[in-house]
Amino acid sequence: MKRLTILCALGAVACGAGEPAVEEASVTVVAQTLEFARESPRGVSAGFNLDGFVSGSNDGRTCFKEDFASPDGTEGVDNELARLLPLIDLAGEGALQALVQDAVNEGRLLMFFEIIEGEGGQAKLRVRRGADVPLLGTDGFILPGQTLGLNEEDPLLGEGPATWADGVLEAGPFPLSIPLVIFSQLYLVSLPEAHLRFAFSEDGTVEAGTVGGGIPVAELVQVLRTASNFGPEFEELFGGAVRDAGDLARAADGSCAQMSAALTLRAVPAFVWE
Repeated sequence: MKRLTILCALGAVACGAGEPAVEEASVTVVAQTLEFARESPRGVSAGFNLDGFVSGSNDGRTCFKEDFASPDGTEGVDNELARLLPLIDLAGEGALQALVQDAVNEGRLLMFFEIIEGEGGQAKLRVRRGADVPLLGTDGFILPGQTLGLNEEDPLLGEGPATWADGVLEAGPFPLSIPLVIFSQLYLVSLPEAHLRFAFSEDGTVEAGTVGGGIPVAELVQVLRTASNFGPEFEELFGGAVRDAGDLARAADGSCAQMSAALTLRAVPAFVWE
Protein backbone atom coordinates (compact mmCIF):
# COMPACT_ATOMS: atom_id res chain seq x y z
CA MET A 1 0.00 0.00 0.00
CA LYS A 2 1.22 3.44 -0.84
CA ARG A 3 1.47 5.93 1.97
CA LEU A 4 1.76 9.67 2.19
CA THR A 5 4.91 10.81 3.98
CA ILE A 6 3.93 13.37 6.61
CA LEU A 7 6.08 16.46 6.33
CA CYS A 8 6.55 19.47 8.60
CA ALA A 9 7.49 22.82 7.04
CA LEU A 10 10.76 23.97 8.58
CA GLY A 11 10.16 26.34 11.48
CA ALA A 12 6.63 27.07 10.32
CA VAL A 13 4.34 24.05 10.84
CA ALA A 14 4.69 21.51 13.60
CA CYS A 15 3.30 17.99 13.46
CA GLY A 16 0.25 18.09 15.71
CA ALA A 17 -0.39 15.61 18.47
CA GLY A 18 -3.50 14.44 16.69
CA GLU A 19 -1.65 13.43 13.53
CA PRO A 20 -1.09 9.71 12.87
CA ALA A 21 2.20 8.46 14.32
CA VAL A 22 5.07 8.27 11.87
CA GLU A 23 8.37 6.48 12.17
CA GLU A 24 10.48 9.59 11.57
CA ALA A 25 9.62 13.28 11.47
CA SER A 26 10.99 14.88 8.32
CA VAL A 27 11.23 18.00 6.22
CA THR A 28 11.09 17.63 2.46
CA VAL A 29 11.78 20.17 -0.26
CA VAL A 30 11.73 19.81 -4.04
CA ALA A 31 14.17 21.63 -6.30
CA GLN A 32 12.36 24.48 -8.02
CA THR A 33 15.39 25.62 -10.01
CA LEU A 34 18.64 23.84 -10.87
CA GLU A 35 21.63 25.51 -12.45
CA PHE A 36 25.27 24.63 -13.02
CA ALA A 37 27.39 27.04 -11.02
CA ARG A 38 29.25 29.39 -13.33
CA GLU A 39 32.32 31.58 -13.11
CA SER A 40 31.07 35.09 -12.37
CA PRO A 41 32.97 37.34 -12.04
CA ARG A 42 36.28 35.95 -13.26
CA GLY A 43 37.85 33.61 -10.72
CA VAL A 44 34.68 33.37 -8.60
CA SER A 45 32.24 30.46 -8.42
CA ALA A 46 29.92 28.74 -5.98
CA GLY A 47 31.06 25.31 -4.86
CA PHE A 48 33.22 23.48 -2.32
CA ASN A 49 36.87 22.84 -1.60
CA LEU A 50 36.60 19.17 -2.47
CA ASP A 51 40.28 18.19 -2.25
CA GLY A 52 41.37 20.27 0.73
CA PHE A 53 43.90 22.23 -1.35
CA VAL A 54 44.12 25.85 -2.39
CA SER A 55 45.79 25.29 -5.72
CA GLY A 56 46.99 27.28 -8.70
CA SER A 57 47.77 26.36 -12.28
CA ASN A 58 51.23 25.11 -11.22
CA ASP A 59 49.91 22.55 -8.71
CA GLY A 60 50.35 18.97 -9.90
CA ARG A 61 48.13 17.61 -7.12
CA THR A 62 45.11 18.95 -9.00
CA CYS A 63 46.47 18.27 -12.50
CA PHE A 64 47.45 21.95 -12.79
CA LYS A 65 43.91 23.31 -12.46
CA GLU A 66 43.50 26.63 -10.67
CA ASP A 67 40.88 26.89 -7.94
CA PHE A 68 38.13 29.48 -7.71
CA ALA A 69 37.12 31.66 -4.79
CA SER A 70 33.55 31.54 -3.48
CA PRO A 71 31.35 34.66 -3.64
CA ASP A 72 32.17 35.33 0.03
CA GLY A 73 35.90 35.21 -0.72
CA THR A 74 36.71 31.71 0.56
CA GLU A 75 39.54 30.25 -1.50
CA GLY A 76 40.02 26.73 -2.84
CA VAL A 77 36.65 26.17 -4.57
CA ASP A 78 36.75 23.29 -7.06
CA ASN A 79 34.40 23.63 -10.04
CA GLU A 80 36.23 22.78 -13.24
CA LEU A 81 32.93 22.28 -15.05
CA ALA A 82 32.43 26.06 -14.87
CA ARG A 83 35.29 26.48 -17.35
CA LEU A 84 33.55 24.17 -19.85
CA LEU A 85 30.16 25.87 -19.68
CA PRO A 86 31.03 28.68 -22.16
CA LEU A 87 32.01 26.00 -24.71
CA ILE A 88 28.77 24.12 -24.06
CA ASP A 89 26.78 27.35 -24.40
CA LEU A 90 28.47 28.09 -27.71
CA ALA A 91 27.69 24.66 -29.14
CA GLY A 92 24.14 24.65 -27.79
CA GLU A 93 23.37 28.28 -28.63
CA GLY A 94 22.90 29.08 -24.95
CA ALA A 95 20.03 26.61 -24.49
CA LEU A 96 21.54 24.53 -21.66
CA GLN A 97 19.85 26.29 -18.76
CA ALA A 98 16.52 26.49 -20.57
CA LEU A 99 16.61 22.72 -21.21
CA VAL A 100 17.35 22.01 -17.55
CA GLN A 101 14.56 24.28 -16.32
CA ASP A 102 12.10 22.80 -18.81
CA ALA A 103 12.93 19.33 -17.47
CA VAL A 104 12.28 20.53 -13.91
CA ASN A 105 8.99 22.23 -14.80
CA GLU A 106 7.78 19.24 -16.80
CA GLY A 107 8.50 16.86 -13.91
CA ARG A 108 11.23 14.91 -15.70
CA LEU A 109 13.90 16.29 -13.39
CA LEU A 110 12.35 16.37 -9.93
CA MET A 111 14.78 16.13 -7.02
CA PHE A 112 13.46 15.76 -3.47
CA PHE A 113 15.67 16.44 -0.46
CA GLU A 114 14.33 14.83 2.69
CA ILE A 115 15.87 15.75 6.05
CA ILE A 116 15.23 13.38 8.93
CA GLU A 117 16.00 15.22 12.14
CA GLY A 118 18.00 13.64 14.94
CA GLU A 119 19.33 14.93 18.24
CA GLY A 120 21.98 17.55 18.89
CA GLY A 121 21.87 19.02 15.40
CA GLN A 122 22.45 15.65 13.72
CA ALA A 123 20.28 14.63 10.79
CA LYS A 124 20.01 12.22 7.90
CA LEU A 125 19.68 13.47 4.33
CA ARG A 126 17.91 11.42 1.68
CA VAL A 127 17.87 12.59 -1.95
CA ARG A 128 15.21 11.06 -4.16
CA ARG A 129 14.07 11.38 -7.74
CA GLY A 130 10.49 12.24 -8.63
CA ALA A 131 8.36 11.47 -11.66
CA ASP A 132 5.22 13.57 -11.81
CA VAL A 133 3.74 16.64 -13.46
CA PRO A 134 4.00 19.58 -11.03
CA LEU A 135 1.70 22.58 -10.87
CA LEU A 136 3.44 25.83 -11.78
CA GLY A 137 2.80 29.28 -10.38
CA THR A 138 2.37 32.50 -12.32
CA ASP A 139 6.15 32.94 -12.10
CA GLY A 140 6.63 29.74 -14.12
CA PHE A 141 8.14 27.70 -11.27
CA ILE A 142 6.91 24.75 -9.17
CA LEU A 143 4.34 25.77 -6.58
CA PRO A 144 5.25 24.94 -2.97
CA GLY A 145 3.18 22.64 -0.79
CA GLN A 146 1.98 20.21 -3.45
CA THR A 147 2.12 16.40 -3.41
CA LEU A 148 4.33 14.78 -6.05
CA GLY A 149 5.15 11.18 -6.85
CA LEU A 150 8.47 9.35 -6.90
CA ASN A 151 10.20 7.65 -9.81
CA GLU A 152 9.03 4.07 -9.31
CA GLU A 153 11.98 2.41 -11.05
CA ASP A 154 14.89 3.93 -9.11
CA PRO A 155 13.88 6.75 -6.76
CA LEU A 156 16.90 6.87 -4.44
CA LEU A 157 19.70 9.15 -5.66
CA GLY A 158 21.74 9.16 -2.46
CA GLU A 159 21.72 9.46 1.32
CA GLY A 160 24.11 10.27 4.12
CA PRO A 161 24.57 11.94 7.51
CA ALA A 162 24.13 15.69 7.87
CA THR A 163 24.26 18.46 10.44
CA TRP A 164 21.59 21.10 10.88
CA ALA A 165 22.02 24.32 12.87
CA ASP A 166 20.61 27.85 12.62
CA GLY A 167 18.68 27.03 9.46
CA VAL A 168 21.74 25.70 7.59
CA LEU A 169 22.00 22.05 6.53
CA GLU A 170 25.39 20.61 5.59
CA ALA A 171 26.11 17.09 4.37
CA GLY A 172 29.00 15.19 2.87
CA PRO A 173 30.88 13.49 1.66
CA PHE A 174 28.23 10.97 0.59
CA PRO A 175 27.56 9.10 -2.70
CA LEU A 176 25.01 10.86 -4.90
CA SER A 177 23.70 10.58 -8.45
CA ILE A 178 22.61 13.74 -10.25
CA PRO A 179 20.55 13.99 -13.45
CA LEU A 180 22.09 15.73 -16.46
CA VAL A 181 20.16 17.06 -19.44
CA ILE A 182 21.88 16.71 -22.82
CA PHE A 183 19.92 17.38 -26.00
CA SER A 184 16.67 17.05 -23.99
CA GLN A 185 17.70 13.58 -22.79
CA LEU A 186 18.19 12.77 -19.10
CA TYR A 187 21.25 10.90 -17.86
CA LEU A 188 22.42 10.06 -14.34
CA VAL A 189 26.04 10.62 -13.39
CA SER A 190 27.62 9.84 -10.05
CA LEU A 191 29.30 12.06 -7.49
CA PRO A 192 31.13 9.48 -5.33
CA GLU A 193 31.83 12.09 -2.63
CA ALA A 194 29.17 14.78 -2.87
CA HIS A 195 28.83 17.77 -0.55
CA LEU A 196 25.69 19.80 0.07
CA ARG A 197 24.86 23.07 1.81
CA PHE A 198 21.31 24.46 2.14
CA ALA A 199 20.28 27.73 3.79
CA PHE A 200 16.61 27.63 4.81
CA SER A 201 14.29 30.60 5.30
CA GLU A 202 11.58 30.66 7.97
CA ASP A 203 8.90 29.31 5.61
CA GLY A 204 10.99 26.24 4.74
CA THR A 205 12.26 27.51 1.39
CA VAL A 206 15.87 26.88 0.40
CA GLU A 207 16.87 30.22 -1.05
CA ALA A 208 20.51 29.29 -1.51
CA GLY A 209 21.43 25.65 -2.08
CA THR A 210 24.71 24.25 -3.39
CA VAL A 211 25.63 20.69 -4.34
CA GLY A 212 29.16 19.81 -5.42
CA GLY A 213 31.41 16.85 -6.11
CA GLY A 214 33.63 15.12 -8.59
CA ILE A 215 32.13 13.44 -11.67
CA PRO A 216 34.18 10.46 -12.95
CA VAL A 217 35.62 11.59 -16.28
CA ALA A 218 35.19 8.15 -17.88
CA GLU A 219 31.51 8.12 -16.90
CA LEU A 220 30.90 11.56 -18.38
CA VAL A 221 32.64 10.60 -21.63
CA GLN A 222 30.36 7.55 -21.87
CA VAL A 223 27.32 9.80 -21.43
CA LEU A 224 28.59 11.98 -24.28
CA ARG A 225 28.93 8.91 -26.51
CA THR A 226 25.36 7.87 -25.75
CA ALA A 227 24.09 11.42 -26.31
CA SER A 228 25.67 11.44 -29.76
CA ASN A 229 22.98 8.95 -30.83
CA PHE A 230 20.32 11.62 -30.34
CA GLY A 231 21.91 14.74 -31.74
CA PRO A 232 25.22 16.37 -32.56
CA GLU A 233 28.50 14.55 -32.08
CA PHE A 234 28.82 15.47 -28.42
CA GLU A 235 31.87 13.28 -27.85
CA GLU A 236 33.64 14.86 -30.79
CA LEU A 237 32.75 18.36 -29.58
CA PHE A 238 33.41 17.94 -25.86
CA GLY A 239 35.20 14.62 -25.31
CA GLY A 240 38.70 16.05 -25.49
CA ALA A 241 37.85 18.98 -23.23
CA VAL A 242 36.23 16.68 -20.66
CA ARG A 243 39.20 14.30 -20.62
CA ASP A 244 41.52 17.26 -20.00
CA ALA A 245 39.31 18.77 -17.30
CA GLY A 246 40.04 16.28 -14.52
CA ASP A 247 41.20 17.96 -11.31
CA LEU A 248 40.32 15.42 -8.59
CA ALA A 249 41.26 11.84 -7.65
CA ARG A 250 44.82 12.03 -8.98
CA ALA A 251 46.15 8.64 -10.06
CA ALA A 252 49.69 7.27 -9.92
CA ASP A 253 50.22 8.12 -13.61
CA GLY A 254 49.56 11.80 -12.88
CA SER A 255 46.09 11.95 -14.43
CA CYS A 256 42.97 13.06 -12.56
CA ALA A 257 40.02 10.66 -12.76
CA GLN A 258 37.29 13.12 -11.72
CA MET A 259 36.14 16.56 -12.82
CA SER A 260 34.81 18.89 -10.12
CA ALA A 261 31.35 20.36 -10.59
CA ALA A 262 28.78 22.36 -8.63
CA LEU A 263 25.05 22.97 -8.86
CA THR A 264 23.07 25.79 -7.32
CA LEU A 265 19.37 25.50 -6.62
CA ARG A 266 16.27 26.92 -5.02
CA ALA A 267 13.87 24.47 -3.35
CA VAL A 268 10.40 24.72 -1.82
CA PRO A 269 8.46 22.57 0.69
CA ALA A 270 6.66 19.59 -0.82
CA PHE A 271 4.84 16.38 0.00
CA VAL A 272 5.90 13.02 -1.41
CA TRP A 273 3.45 10.33 -2.43
CA GLU A 274 4.96 6.85 -2.22
